[in-house]
Amino acid sequence: MEKDDSSINTENMSAPSEEQKLDLKKIRESKGLTLREISRITRISHTVLGVIETERFESLPEPIYSTAFIKTYAEALGVDGEEILYRYSRYLKEQQKISGKPSGGLKKKSWIKSNYSLLMWGILTVAIVLFFVFYFFHQDYMEKRGAVKKQAVEEVYESPPVETSEAPEEKESIEQAVPESPISSEVVKKEEAVVQQKPENTVQEKTKIEKAVADAKVYKLAIKATELTWLKVAQDGASSLEILLQPGEKFERNAKERFLIVVGNAGGVDIVFDGKSLGTLGAHGEVVYLNLP
Repeated sequence: MEKDDSSINTENMSAPSEEQKLDLKKIRESKGLTLREISRITRISHTVLGVIETERFESLPEPIYSTAFIKTYAEALGVDGEEILYRYSRYLKEQQKISGKPSGGLKKKSWIKSNYSLLMWGILTVAIVLFFVFYFFHQDYMEKRGAVKKQAVEEVYESPPVETSEAPEEKESIEQAVPESPISSEVVKKEEAVVQQKPENTVQEKTKIEKAVADAKVYKLAIKATELTWLKVAQDGASSLEILLQPGEKFERNAKERFLIVVGNAGGVDIVFDGKSLGTLGAHGEVVYLNLP
């Protein structure tokens, strides 16, 4: 069975001597490279690279990520990373003895996380059904309202003339002497056209307003670290960004559609989305995944 590349295999690792201790910082400086240049090559935050160089392993994210970061950094410098991986493995074992809990790996996902896709599809289906039900009821209401208005106008203009006591000859002479005004007939036609088109124009204007409001919607995200926390953030389908926030640092972004977020320390951040705090996301050191909104 093939082994996962991100795991740390310490069975075949021998303890390195202190005289041969691998110094990534000296090797990098001898090559004339800076941490930011290595960061651009490896796409790993220069802060994480500095933590690896100084072997401050307690500041690294989850072992599943840290192992890959160490290997990638060593490969970028053209050296064998097994020695520093050995020291990192020894650090994890010491932490395991202290805490009594297994180190590395992600915690078991809750039922919601395991069935997240199914849950989202269900919510989306219900939202679509409600939208179409509202749309058809609204269309039917507007059509009936337009028909009632049109019928009322037709009844007003088609009502029979009031009988008068005038003689037929006098009535006929008056009608011939006073011809029908072209201006009044034109006004009537315009009023009928306005009455018939008003419901349709109202729906179109409302649709345009709703579309403009939807286009102008911007989701605002603000993340403030209370502890050292590793983050991975992607917005509107763009490439993800990996960062390491120090306590007190703040990260802000805007998006039109959504955010995909991986938080390496759920108990070390305060996330505010659209002006509302998400509250406590989990325990210290717990990895959580967010899809906002």
